[in-house]
Amino acid sequence: MHKILPFFALVVIGCSGPAAPDPSQVHPSMDPKAQPSVSETAKREQATAEEVKASLDLPEYPGATVIENVKLVSETLSPDEVRLELVRKSADAPDKVVKFFESNLGEKAGGEPGHQEIFGRTQRGNFVRVHVDSDGSGSKFTLNVISYAKK
Repeated sequence: MHKILPFFALVVIGCSGPAAPDPSQVHPSMDPKAQPSVSETAKREQATAEEVKASLDLPEYPGATVIENVKLVSETLSPDEVRLELVRKSADAPDKVVKFFESNLGEKAGGEPGHQEIFGRTQRGNFVRVHVDSDGSGSKFTLNVISYAKK
């Protein structure tokens, strides 16, 4: 009985549960007074091939089909900031697409197989988020790019 009592005491003490969240520490995405993000409020325009090439300093995924090249335009962006949303499709499996972007961004993907994301920076310092999904017959992936004009 002496050995059971200390274990029982530890279990009871350790089961107090999490503390209530501090209302002053609400994440901005959950704050009803927070401003919408640029991606929610920006005007969407067709991005030209030149804009994509200038902002995306990564190689295009080999054999991918371009679904959409969108440029986000907003007064809240700095004049030298370019934001792109590039949607691509490939017959390759998602894990092959993920490995390609992991090697080009030098970062590991997170998520689950068939639904992964990679966040990284290119050699010129542009920010890139790659979201890769399985689409049944291959992969569909979206690159969100934030680049700045170099002076």
